[in-house]
Amino acid sequence: MDIAEGSAQEPRYVEDIGQKVDRFSLSVGRALVNGGEHPYSFMRIRPGVCVLPLVGTGAGAQAVLIRQYRFPVGAWQTELPAGAIDDGEQPAQAAARELTEETGYAASELVSLGSFHPSPGSTDETIHLFLAHCEAREGQAHLDPAEDIRHRRVPVAELGDLIASGEFSHGAGIAAWARAKARGMLE
Repeated sequence: MDIAEGSAQEPRYVEDIGQKVDRFSLSVGRALVNGGEHPYSFMRIRPGVCVLPLVGTGAGAQAVLIRQYRFPVGAWQTELPAGAIDDGEQPAQAAARELTEETGYAASELVSLGSFHPSPGSTDETIHLFLAHCEAREGQAHLDPAEDIRHRRVPVAELGDLIASGEFSHGAGIAAWARAKARGMLE
């Protein structure tokens, strides 16, 4: 059977319970597929953004990385600036806001790298990816009260090495780097 072919009836999801928990919602329901009904649940998460900030151009370009403690994994993580899109905000607006809030850098140019679904089997989350060209001078970061974020600049090639070694394991950050690399935007 061709991958585009399927059963006569399109799979469908029926939500029985929707439970909001802080900034997430748990959806518990049933998957109606292949003539059967099967228990299924997933997390509903607001859409977000992830920004690959670059200072400089060409071989001398540097990526701005952040480091923050992540409670779900119980460790400090090296990441790219990222966050949720606020109500009424467009993805590009959220990307510019998160970049400035978390690093103090402002984008002189913000380029969309498209969006992706980090874990479509367990969440409906969509993350919009951006590459930001930034000025060399940074401003003041404006962190949320629950954030403890440090940032540093590394050569773009070093970001690739950090990803390869596993030191940088931020999924959205890896997706942003891969999209920019695949489109020839990184040297």
